[in-house]
Amino acid sequence: MFGPKSACRPLCLLLCTIALFAIPASTAARNEILPRTHLRAVYPAGGQPGTTVRVEIAGDDLDNVDRLVFSHPGITARAVYEAATPVDEAPRRVPNVFDVDISVEVPTGFHDARAIGDYGVSNPRSFVVDTLRQTVVDRHTADAKPHDLKNAHQVRIGSVTHSQVTANRADYYRFSATAGESVVIECAGQRIDSQLDATLVLYDAAGKELQRVRDTLGYDPVLAFRVPADGEYKVAVYDFLYRGGDDYFYRLAIHRRPLITAVFPPAATPGETSRFTLYGFNLPGGTPVANSDNAQLQQANVDIAAPPVANDGSLAVCGHIASPGAMLDAFAYRVASEHGPSNAIMIGLATAPLVREAAENDQADSAQSISLPATVVGQFESPGDQDWITLRTSAGELVRIEVLSHRTGADTDPTLLVQEVTTDAEGREQVKQLTRLDDDRVYANRTPTYEFRSRDPTFEFTAKEGAVYRVLLRDVYNITRGDPQMTYQLRVGGGAPDFRLVANSHTFRRRSSDHVHARSLVLRQNSNEAIEVHVFRRFGFAEPIEITAEGLPEGVTCHGAIVSGRAPKARLVFSVGEQVPAVAVPIRVVGRAIVDGRQVIREARPATLAFTTENPERIPPPARLAQRLWLSVIEQETSPAEILVENEKLLETSLGSEMMIPYRVARRGNFKSNLQVAPEGLPRQLRFNEMNTPREAGSYKLRLGSTRIPPGDYTFFLRGAGRFRYERNTRAVAAARKRHERFERLAQEAAHALAELKQAPTEVTQLAEKREGTGNDTAGEDPLNAGENQTTDDEARLAHQQQRQELEARLALIEQRRAEAAAELKRVEEANQAGDTDFAIVSKPYRLRVHASPVFLELPQQELRVAAGRSVELPLGVERKFGFSGRVTVDVIGSNDVTAEQVVLQPGASEVKLVLRATENAVVGSQECKVRARVQFGGLNLATVETISVRVESEVIVAERDTAEVTP
Repeated sequence: MFGPKSACRPLCLLLCTIALFAIPASTAARNEILPRTHLRAVYPAGGQPGTTVRVEIAGDDLDNVDRLVFSHPGITARAVYEAATPVDEAPRRVPNVFDVDISVEVPTGFHDARAIGDYGVSNPRSFVVDTLRQTVVDRHTADAKPHDLKNAHQVRIGSVTHSQVTANRADYYRFSATAGESVVIECAGQRIDSQLDATLVLYDAAGKELQRVRDTLGYDPVLAFRVPADGEYKVAVYDFLYRGGDDYFYRLAIHRRPLITAVFPPAATPGETSRFTLYGFNLPGGTPVANSDNAQLQQANVDIAAPPVANDGSLAVCGHIASPGAMLDAFAYRVASEHGPSNAIMIGLATAPLVREAAENDQADSAQSISLPATVVGQFESPGDQDWITLRTSAGELVRIEVLSHRTGADTDPTLLVQEVTTDAEGREQVKQLTRLDDDRVYANRTPTYEFRSRDPTFEFTAKEGAVYRVLLRDVYNITRGDPQMTYQLRVGGGAPDFRLVANSHTFRRRSSDHVHARSLVLRQNSNEAIEVHVFRRFGFAEPIEITAEGLPEGVTCHGAIVSGRAPKARLVFSVGEQVPAVAVPIRVVGRAIVDGRQVIREARPATLAFTTENPERIPPPARLAQRLWLSVIEQETSPAEILVENEKLLETSLGSEMMIPYRVARRGNFKSNLQVAPEGLPRQLRFNEMNTPREAGSYKLRLGSTRIPPGDYTFFLRGAGRFRYERNTRAVAAARKRHERFERLAQEAAHALAELKQAPTEVTQLAEKREGTGNDTAGEDPLNAGENQTTDDEARLAHQQQRQELEARLALIEQRRAEAAAELKRVEEANQAGDTDFAIVSKPYRLRVHASPVFLELPQQELRVAAGRSVELPLGVERKFGFSGRVTVDVIGSNDVTAEQVVLQPGASEVKLVLRATENAVVGSQECKVRARVQFGGLNLATVETISVRVESEVIVAERDTAEVTP
C-alpha cells in the first residue's frame, strides 16, 4: 500500500475543524453544478468470496441508478425489486439497493465499484473482498448502533464488521479472547474512500483503557496486542474530529492473520529474487523487533521474486495507492499463513543498482562512498539516526538526487543536505552547502486538484572538476523518533529516460480553482469534456509525448494532445455530437513518444478524487489510483452552451507577440446570459484574465510577454463558465406524476365501484327480501324448493360480502400506493425544481506552437568549408513574422575556432551575408556553429538560434582542391 499521510495535514485539520462549526449543514446539499452520478458510499464496503451481499449506495444525482459495476468480472450486481401487488403494473425497483454476487474466484483485496444511472457513470468506491466472516450493522436503525460501552456489540475474532460512525459518538464492540494469543484489530477508513479519520481504543472487561492508537497505515489505525488473560475485551471506534454520517463508514477487522506494515529494502531489482525483511504483526516465523516502541512489532525474513517493469508503464492496483505515489513503479506482495493471507504491501522497483546503507555512516568523516547511478536503501532506525553518503562523480555530470520515502507510505519527513567539498591551495578542506531541502518542490504546484506533493525532497546539480559531494539524509524529527519501519530509497545519478502518465477526471463548479467535485468523465449531447493527464518525466526525458484515448464508443471523439518539453500535464478533450445513445464503458489513455530512438507506449494510470472540496488550493482533496478509467454519454440532456472553435489548424506565434483566438458560442435552451471564457492548458507563466462573452462570438487575446514561457507545442482549450435556469430531470417528474395520476384514477374507480356495490342490491337480495315479506305466499311451496331458495340467498349474500371485502382491500392498497406516489411526486418535484445552476464547458482543443522569436533564418543546406586563417561568406535569409518588423542583429556563437563580426539588418532587409573566419589555430575537421539572430519584440530580448556545420581545412587541402577545380 502506498498510502502516505497528507503533506499539509496540520493545516487541513485546522481548516476542517473550523469548517465543521462554521458551515451550515445545508450548504453541502445545494445542487451547484449540472448533475453527474456521484457515489459517496457503498455499504457494506465489501464481502466474502462465494456469497451474496445486499448493498446500499449513497451519493448525489443517483437518479435511476440501475447498474452497479465492479473492476473484477467475478463481482456482479442485481437490482432489488419489491414484490408486485395486484395494483402494480410491474415489480418496482428498490432505489439504490443491489444484491452483489461475489464469485469464489475473486481474489482477496480491493476492487472498485461504480454506479450507472441517468447521469452517467459515477466515480469509484472501494469494495474489499475478504475471506473473514462479515457482519453488517443496520445503519438505519438507531438501536442497532453500538454506542454504549456496557452494551457493546458482540463480535468474534476472525470477522469483519461494517458500520458507520455517528457524529459525537463512538461505536463499541466486545469479543472474547484467550490468554497468550496475538490479536490484530484494524479499522479501514481512508483505505476504502471514507472520510473517517479513525481512532481505536482497547478496554478490558472492567472498562479500563489498555491501548489507544491512530494513523498506523496512513490515517487508518491498527492495534495489535497479546491477550494478557482469558476473558472479554472491548474496542471503541470514533472519528478524531467527532464527525459522522454516510461518508464516515468503516470496516473493523479483528483477526489472527499477519499484517505487514513495512518491508526492507523498500525496493527490489526488477526480475530478480532477493532477501527482504517484513515488519508487522503475526508474521509467520516472526521475531520481536528489538529497537521498536511497539512490543508487538515483529520482523521476518523472506525471499521475494520481483517481476520486471511493465512494458506499458502500467501499475497493477490491488490496494489504496494515494496520489503522491501514483507515478512510482511497484508490485504487491502478501504472506500466507494458517489464518489466511496478509494485507498487500507494495515494493518498489529500483531504477539503478541497489546499495544498502552502511552501518557506520552517521558522521561526515565516515560517509559511505557510492558510485553513480545507485539506489541507496536505508532506515531511520532509531532516534538520532542519520546517514552520510559521498558521491563519486565526474566533472560536468548532471547529478539528480531524489528521496522516496513518504510517497511509499512511510511515516517520515526526510530532509536532505548536499555539500560540495573542495581543497584549497594550502590543502585545507572547503565545504560549501549547495542546498538543504525539506519537502517536495517539484510537484508542489503542479495542480490545485490533485495532491502530488509529498515530504520527499529532490535536487539536481552539475558536478565540478576536483569537487567531492556529500549528502546527509535524516528525518526532520530524528531527535525524538526512529523506527525500522521508517524506510527510504535515495536515488542518485541518472537512469534510462522514460515517463509515466496519470489520468484523472473531475469537474469544477465554474473554474479550475473553485469547488472541485469527484466525478467521472460524463458527456451530454453536443458537448466537450476534458480530463487531465499528468506527465512524470524521468532522467532528463524531454521529448514530445502524443496522448490519445482508446476504446471509445461510437459517436465519441478524442482530439488528442501533444505535451512538449517539460510541460507537466495535458488536457485531453472528448467530444460527442447529437443523438448519441447512452453508454458507459471503460477506456484507456496512452502516451507515445520516442525514447532512445524507438517509439514507446505508456498507459496512463487512472486516478480519482476521494472527496469533493470547496477550496482545492487551500485543502487539496485526497486522491488515489483507480482500477480503470470510465467514460459515459447521457442522452436526456444537451449542454446549455458550446464554445465553437473557429479554426482547428495549428496556431503559431512567438514570445513577445500578441495573438487573437477567435471563437463562437452556441447557446441552447434558456441560457442567454454572459459566458466567462479563459484558456486552460497553457504554461502558468502566461498570465491572462477571464472575459465575458455577451454575444454569439468573441476573440480572446493572448500576450506572450515573458521569456519564462517555454517555447514548444501546446494543446489547450477555452473553458467557459456560466449560470442559467436549469430544469432538472423533467423525465423523472413526468414519470412520478404519471404514476401518481394512475393511482388517483384507480382510487376513484375503486371507490366508485365500492359505492355502487353498497348502494345497488342484487336481484337475489331483492328476491330474498320479497320472500321474507310475503311468507304466506310460499306456504304451499314444496319444502325442498324452499330450502334451495334459502341456500341461494345465503350464497348470494356471501358473494356480495366477499366482493365488498375484496374491493375494500383493493381500495386500501390503492390508497397506500397513492399516498406513496404522492410523497414520491413531492420529493421528485422538490429535488428537481428549476433553479439557477452553475455550469462549466470546454471547447475543442487548440494547437499552439510558440517560437522562441519572431525571426526565422534560412541557412544553406550544404556544409561550409573554410581554411584555417581564412574567411568564407555565409548567405542568410531572414523572415519576420507575427507582426515584427524591427532590426535584427546576426552573429555566430558557440565556437572558439570560427567567428564572425555581427551584422545588423535594418527594417525591411531580408538577406545578409555573414563573413565567417577560421582562426589560425582552428582545429581541422567538422564542427557545429550556431548562428544567432537577436531582436527586441514586445519589450523582450529574444533570439533565434540555428546550427550550421562548418568544416575547417588545412591550407594544403584547400590548395589541392583549388588546383583540381582549374585543371581542364
